[in-house]
Amino acid sequence: MEKSKKALDLLDEYLRKKHTIAQAKSLCVEGKHDEAYRIADDLRQKNPDFGLAYFMLGTIEMHKEHYDKGEELLDRAVQLGLPDDDKAWAFHNLGISSLRKQDFEKARGFLEKAVGLNPNLEESKRALKFLDDL
Repeated sequence: MEKSKKALDLLDEYLRKKHTIAQAKSLCVEGKHDEAYRIADDLRQKNPDFGLAYFMLGTIEMHKEHYDKGEELLDRAVQLGLPDDDKAWAFHNLGISSLRKQDFEKARGFLEKAVGLNPNLEESKRALKFLDDL
């Protein structure tokens, strides 16, 4: 009985974290970056090893054009582990940031990783084509 309760508690915690991330993503899509950041940062503080919280924070920092901070957070997210689709977007964002810094070799590496994880990521494919045309 005790094992079942622990399993249910773990599942409940996982579902709450996923719901919180979905809420932050929705707010980000609506352009409510400050509110999304607050929610994701609260989740990160409560769960410092939860990669998706860092992913959200890094993505928001990129939207705000705080590239160095965004890169730091996205790097941490990748280190902690992410689902492949989110990891692909993290690599895409890292590639775009590197592209803006004119570090074309680094940008290509990140963008190729993004496409490797998600071959349908058109944004990364376009960025790679841009690099090819340079």
